[in-house]
Amino acid sequence: MARDLRQCLFERNQEAYMEALAEMEDGMDAKHVFSQKAFNEQKMQKVNLFETARMFCDLYCFEPGQEQKTHTHAGADKIYYVLEGRGTFHIGGESRELQEHSIVMAPADVEHGVVNTSGARLVLLVYMAPKP
Repeated sequence: MARDLRQCLFERNQEAYMEALAEMEDGMDAKHVFSQKAFNEQKMQKVNLFETARMFCDLYCFEPGQEQKTHTHAGADKIYYVLEGRGTFHIGGESRELQEHSIVMAPADVEHGVVNTSGARLVLLVYMAPKP
């Protein structure tokens, strides 16, 4: 099966990839990240991928102009990885535009937020631990 999965990835055949994932053993919680994307014209969407008592992993999906207002988390670090698009990240008083395949960390107790300042959708993979 691993060979079939690699072949699907190589061919970038999403339908076949999804079928191969469905064949994995029942105990493994595997997801196709891009099929989980969800957007709403009114506000940024958070899609939970995984959650334990210690951490969470979400997709954050932004339409152009949407934002996650600046805020803090006591004792929890957050990591943003840009899957698609680009946006402006505000962390600890500094702002920087990041694009696909960029990663940034907002340390615990440091103010952070994101704005989709582009004309296209922005999709982030977000990890936070410990879970607040």
